[in-house]
Amino acid sequence: MLKKEKIRSTNWYKQAGAAIPLCAFLPFLTLSSRRMVVTTGLFFPYDVSMCLKTSSGFSLYHYFDQTRALPEVKKILSHVKAHDHFFESHYEHFITAGKKMEKSGLNLIQLPVSSETFLYTYQDFLEQSFTFWQHSIFIDLLDPFDKEIISFIFGSKKNKLTQNDLHILLGPDNLPLYMQEQKDFLTIVSLAQKYKITSSNVKKALKEHAKRYFWLKNDYEKVYFLDSDYYTKKLVDVTYHKEKITLIQKTLDTFTKNRALKQQKIQKYDLTLEEKDRLRFFSWISEFRDERKKYNQISNYYIISVMEKIANEKNLDLELLKYTLPDEVTLLLSDTAHILSTLQKRTKGGVMISLSATPPQKNRPTIYSGSVVKEYHTLIENSIAKNKTVAGTCASFGKASGKAKIILNQEDFSKMNTGDILIAPMTRPEYVPIMKKASAIVTDEGGLTCHAAIIARELQIPCIIGTQTATKTIAHGDIIKVDANLGIVTIIQKKKKK
Repeated sequence: MLKKEKIRSTNWYKQAGAAIPLCAFLPFLTLSSRRMVVTTGLFFPYDVSMCLKTSSGFSLYHYFDQTRALPEVKKILSHVKAHDHFFESHYEHFITAGKKMEKSGLNLIQLPVSSETFLYTYQDFLEQSFTFWQHSIFIDLLDPFDKEIISFIFGSKKNKLTQNDLHILLGPDNLPLYMQEQKDFLTIVSLAQKYKITSSNVKKALKEHAKRYFWLKNDYEKVYFLDSDYYTKKLVDVTYHKEKITLIQKTLDTFTKNRALKQQKIQKYDLTLEEKDRLRFFSWISEFRDERKKYNQISNYYIISVMEKIANEKNLDLELLKYTLPDEVTLLLSDTAHILSTLQKRTKGGVMISLSATPPQKNRPTIYSGSVVKEYHTLIENSIAKNKTVAGTCASFGKASGKAKIILNQEDFSKMNTGDILIAPMTRPEYVPIMKKASAIVTDEGGLTCHAAIIARELQIPCIIGTQTATKTIAHGDIIKVDANLGIVTIIQKKKKK
């Protein structure tokens, strides 16, 4: 367990978002075992993962020591420099495991809990989930180190780069998945214009589209199965509101324009073959992260569906079962009374795993439950929030002023109005509809190739990432000014207390 004096002196990096323990600890049990360090030779130093229940829902907090993480990042860069295809190999293992996880998950939700094959199928689902995480979670180590990555890619040329050119150069080479879905959807729109919406051709296309993108609105806390009926309603909606089609096409056109600009900037700065290879690698890493989000959202759908099935068949409280860790599901069925008692303790404060600075050992880590979790959460947050200034990295140029909206989960989405400034721990694909309403975006975490950065550039709105404190320092309803050019947020007027 981390000592309190150690907490105060550690240079923490924070990741956060809406999440229940059942989903959040899929990646973090991978971190806390030796799976990641054995597979990649990398680990997260002084890693602390916790989930707490608040008035607005469940929240995940993941912290690690970014000072001690730098040597791990240098290992990553050394592999890139060596051209050893180390991470390409991990990507192949990740994709294989992701596909197997999806297949196991589909089989799992069709089985009764009492079935002889249920536990076996669940164990296979869990194994594949852990496997795709152990080959991909290293990406998160890169988030606090934009400056080091830029120096690695461009060398002395970094001093010649304008911020705008840098953002163009760091853009993805291929469409992010949410934009690919929109492009595919426009194909169906064209099909519906040629035939009727009720035609067999359109129905078949909608069914295939739903099969490919059913997971798009899922997160670590809530899941939705977007079936063909959902996409049919969306098709009807855009048929009557053609400006929505125009907006989608504009976003796709901006991406195409930026991709062409990227090639121009590569020529402008006369990048060497080595520099182009390194740039290509980090563009690919952003695509790798995007693919990981997809399989993550799919696995969350299946594991929450499994827990709903257990709650229904065993007549158990689903809200309580959300405190279950993914590797405790089998215990929930074999030793129900004991695990329910453990879950009750977690409702008093939360659940947490803490690791030391050295690579984790083979044994399962100690799980902390109850009020001690809130105590350590407060200590770490206070350590991070010593500096009240809200400042971060410019991810997309521009300035904006407006009302701050703190968006912590999908329940908060309805609070977002056109022109508001979106303040969030981080954004994911399900955030895109409200990102389109924002006049600016500010996040606690993320690097220059994170979701918020990429989407903000495509939407051409100001964005500051990696502030670490925005959701804690800025209050919902404050009037703020975002100067993304300088990476600074200024509170103009605090919301009046009632």
